[in-house]
Formats: sequence, structure tokens, C-alpha cells
Amino acid sequence: MASFSDRRPDDHPIPVDTDLGRMLLDIAYAGDGSGRGAPRFFSARLRRGVLHVPDSPRQGRVPC
Repeated sequence: MASFSDRRPDDHPIPVDTDLGRMLLDIAYAGDGSGRGAPRFFSARLRRGVLHVPDSPRQGRVPC
């Protein structure tokens, strides 16, 4: 099972660097109430076992 949270001072990164490919970041829905949406992706990569998720362009920080 995976778990996600902000890093704590006593956390130690694992020695893993890998490209995870494109990952869904957000869905931008049309403002006309139609329910149409456009997915927004980012290039996901683990660096020392940590996945850095960019801010959502419309909401700021993405909650975990």
C-alpha cells in the first residue's frame, strides 16, 4: 500500500531515481456548465524516492 504526505524532518529518501511518465495533474473543466474537461498532465519523475508534483495552474498547491 502506498501513502502520501509532506516530508517530515526524520524522513530519509530512498535511493531511487526513475521516470514515471506522464501523470494526471488536473482537469480543466469548461466554464459553460457542459461538464467538458481537458486533462492536464506533467512529466512525473522520482528523484531520490521523492515525487515532486507541480502546482496546479488554477488552484495553487495540489493537496495530498
